[in-house]
Amino acid sequence: MFGIHVGPLATGGTWVSVAGELDLSTCPRLDEVLTAVVATATGRVEVDLSGVSFLDCRAVATLVDARNRALRRGVRFTVHNAVGIVRRVLELAGVAAAMGLTGSDRASRIAG
Repeated sequence: MFGIHVGPLATGGTWVSVAGELDLSTCPRLDEVLTAVVATATGRVEVDLSGVSFLDCRAVATLVDARNRALRRGVRFTVHNAVGIVRRVLELAGVAAAMGLTGSDRASRIAG
């Protein structure tokens, strides 16, 4: 089941946790949330993809667009916890490094 949760990071900034499949039918909602988060973010935005089981090229474009909007505002935008096919798609698209994915990728602690 698709879902998005947003909250503050313990170290400042905003986290966005996404679950389910990211495709043509769900990306408009993801784009809406990321646009709102980036527009009001200070410092950084971290997107947790640990709950994502699939993503397509539309999802990659949505993440890249959000990252570009964040950079224009001086906000750091990173993606975390992409595993399996999700990580592989980001790597094949050539955006994994730009999104901040590393071999030891872990999101910052969530406030709360």
